[in-house]
Amino acid sequence: MKLQNPSAILAAGPAQLLDQSLDDYADFFERAGNELAEPHLEAVDYALRHKIVRLLVRRAPREEHEALYDGLRTLVPVEQEDAWRDWCLRWRALADVLDARLGSLAAQEPEKARRLLHAPEILELVAAEPGLSQVEVGERLELKPANLSRILGVLEAHDLIERRNVGREKRVYLGFAAEDDFSTGSARSYPRQEAAAVFSEVAEGAGGYGASELEEMDRGMSFLFSSSGSPPAFRRRAGM
Repeated sequence: MKLQNPSAILAAGPAQLLDQSLDDYADFFERAGNELAEPHLEAVDYALRHKIVRLLVRRAPREEHEALYDGLRTLVPVEQEDAWRDWCLRWRALADVLDARLGSLAAQEPEKARRLLHAPEILELVAAEPGLSQVEVGERLELKPANLSRILGVLEAHDLIERRNVGREKRVYLGFAAEDDFSTGSARSYPRQEAAAVFSEVAEGAGGYGASELEEMDRGMSFLFSSSGSPPAFRRRAGM
């Protein structure tokens, strides 16, 4: 069934609505956006909710989650965002459910985080230019903010990158789990075996240090453990 006009949505049964892809709905919104009223959008909402439930119940592969996530984020034409504001928020909230599920899937399969779409390019860029803002990373790689935020969230969950708040910006650094992948062997790099021994000694006695001392160790251990001078915090390494 092809959605030719607004009346086609109201005439369609549940099965026909579910058969439509998000690309079909996006194309329909582009063509008929100004003619659509609340009943039409309610029908589309029914289809979207049931698509997500079906996806989650049958434990669909990651690729299907990503396709539905991207479709939900770009479903509403820009010119309709103000008029359909409540629906935009609702459908983006549904996208957030899929985003959380994607993070959960990545956590179950750590190595897949490195192979996420755009992940290798992000890691290479951050290794070459540590401290870029999240906005700059997105601009360099031409990634949409929502997609970039999701990918960075997965990479950060596996310590492949670290995001730090600097003023109103989030700056991105290579995480300790990716340091060996991009080691330059420069004079600033602390020998890994020696670093491990030092870290073990300090971590064992970390419980006796106060907050200010731990912060000082953060800075010192940061320099020792990273060739870029921008590693994760010491507390993370010590499991604190």
